Amino acid sequence: MSKRTCGLLCKVGAAIITGALIVAVPCAGQQLTGDKLSLTLDAQAGSYQLRLQRGQPIFTSRVAAKVNHQWLRSSEYPHHQASQSTFTDDLGSGRAITVTCTGLEGKADLVYVVQLYDQRPYASVQVTVRNTTGKEVSVQAIRGLEAIGEPVLNLGGQIFADRILSDSFSEDWPKLQIYDLGKAPGGIHRGAGSQLIYNRETKQSLFVGALTSDRFLTLLLLQAWGSGDDTKIESFSVDSTGTTEVQKEFDLKSNPAEDQIELSLSVEPGADIKSERLMLQAGPDYHNQLLAYGDAIRRLHHARVSTETPIGWWSWTAFYGTINEGETLANADWQAEHLKSLGYEYFQIDEGYQYARGEYTTADSTQFPDGMRFVARRITGDGLTFGIWTAPFEVTSRAWVYEHHKDWLVRLESEIGCDLHARHDASCSPGVSASDLQDSGSRMGSAVLQIRFYGHHRNRGPPLPARYDRPRGATHRTANHSRQRG
Repeated sequence: MSKRTCGLLCKVGAAIITGALIVAVPCAGQQLTGDKLSLTLDAQAGSYQLRLQRGQPIFTSRVAAKVNHQWLRSSEYPHHQASQSTFTDDLGSGRAITVTCTGLEGKADLVYVVQLYDQRPYASVQVTVRNTTGKEVSVQAIRGLEAIGEPVLNLGGQIFADRILSDSFSEDWPKLQIYDLGKAPGGIHRGAGSQLIYNRETKQSLFVGALTSDRFLTLLLLQAWGSGDDTKIESFSVDSTGTTEVQKEFDLKSNPAEDQIELSLSVEPGADIKSERLMLQAGPDYHNQLLAYGDAIRRLHHARVSTETPIGWWSWTAFYGTINEGETLANADWQAEHLKSLGYEYFQIDEGYQYARGEYTTADSTQFPDGMRFVARRITGDGLTFGIWTAPFEVTSRAWVYEHHKDWLVRLESEIGCDLHARHDASCSPGVSASDLQDSGSRMGSAVLQIRFYGHHRNRGPPLPARYDRPRGATHRTANHSRQRG
């Protein structure tokens, strides 16, 4: 029997088709084994288990879907059929097990596929909702991971020694910060796109990340309970769903209920809908797990840029609008001394340096008394590449263009009663050319110019010719995030 594929406790015959191994059996357990990971499926229980090769189980999970506003879980179905096969995709070749869950009267079927790559250090899982009911159904979420059992996650050490890094939906929704297990607000570790869980005692980690974002946003939710040494993981799940769940905790928090719309996708009789694919990694090298994730995203989505991703420092999520000259120069000096040799070349100042929106070549004299050209010379003198934020299509009432050319501006009806910026949309004003922007950047000594909110408020009328709407907050995201919000 192949090292890569082992059938366990199978009690009925198998059908083998030349060229691609396909084994269709209602069996109690099947296993895929690789150099680093092992996946065991208990089809009768509707669950799968990820473990380290020659190591402890990391988690056991079932899958689920919220259909017609009711959760359907793989463990609840009376019938399960498993089949093994080989596969080849842009990431390589490997073995897969497909489990079909049927038999809930009047309910859609669930189908989940787990894959283990031969030459890659990761596995994947994807869930399909198949509408066999004869009438239209609506899908609110598809869950590729719902950890069950005790402990919920097992990285080998004391559970309270776990730390979690959750990627964010936009800038700091949620806050992009490494938390000890029991230190996250409300015990909730919520991530968008990916999450890394690391145990400080064993140095083992689990990484879960979205490989696709074709239709859904991938939200990861780890709920901790307790405090100190008694902190436990209460639940861990990963959903393909809409944006409302994360937005209602932030920019929709004060909005009326009618704005907090739950995702609901119609599926016709006989049709199906797939979740996003999830990558699963575990082992002692979290850095290589992150590198493998980035490499997989590049391969799957055929990145057009072959050069390495520019990395460095930006001011926004540390200082927001309070960034000042002293903090800027101190961080630039530290980066040049300690991180530049590791490839951290770029240094970007985000919003907060300017006198007003629409007044980007004039620095705020309180926060940057020596001006941006002086700051730029200091940063480039450290051997760093200096970048600066700008939003050329928005102005505030303090800006020169507002004071002298109100006729150039269009204020959207939706902006009445908005935040303190009292924004005005300048995207209908006389054109701002690329050379204008380059000139503004060069006057401040910037080699990199970040353009934000280009078309962000143009939600009425025809689009501008050849307009490119850059995803919000894409500067520090994983490669997959530009797809999620692009």
